[in-house]
Amino acid sequence: MPSPLPSNTETLEAFGLGDEIVGVTIFEPAKSGREVVGDLVHPNLEKIVSLKPDLIAAGLWKSSRVVPRLRGMGYRVVEI
Repeated sequence: MPSPLPSNTETLEAFGLGDEIVGVTIFEPAKSGREVVGDLVHPNLEKIVSLKPDLIAAGLWKSSRVVPRLRGMGYRVVEI
């Protein structure tokens, strides 16, 4: 699952899901095996889709059309 916010990543890691995270924000330190998927303002839709996630933990991208587009493509998106 991509996690484009550091706080989302920390929360998912606290729940023991750190090994499931495949994408992170540009604001996080580089972590082995995790791709950068943009940031809160500029999420990279192509990069997110290329990772073939089963769940996307997104920020509240109110000004972005990314979440509706991802949902329209059949991805499960949880806005945190």
